Amino acid sequence: MNDDDRHGRRKRLRIILAIAAVAVIVAVTISIVGSRQVDSDIAKVREKADSATIDPSTIAFESYGADDNSVADALGVDPTALMLQQDPSNQWCVTVKISQLTSSQSVYFNVSDNGVLSEIDNC
Repeated sequence: MNDDDRHGRRKRLRIILAIAAVAVIVAVTISIVGSRQVDSDIAKVREKADSATIDPSTIAFESYGADDNSVADALGVDPTALMLQQDPSNQWCVTVKISQLTSSQSVYFNVSDNGVLSEIDNC
């Protein structure tokens, strides 16, 4: 192998390494930006949940795809970000999943009989 071949290989290797480094930097940046957006959106949902009151009698209807969704409206999220479940004691659990770029996070709320949302660990 002569010096020109070695020089050409080194040059190609540097280009490949530079492209890989740029790809890693872009991926990390997208992840950080997405994570910050998700954290901000989750904080807004928690803030709205503190003052929201929902009529529990309407949740059953809304959980089957109604056009109006008082839970989504109260929390300021798109209805597709919600999952509504009723537990064996007939109380409702609301899962809000926020996704931005490559990051996502869920927050869970229990709906009391009087419509007050309380954050819980899991549904």
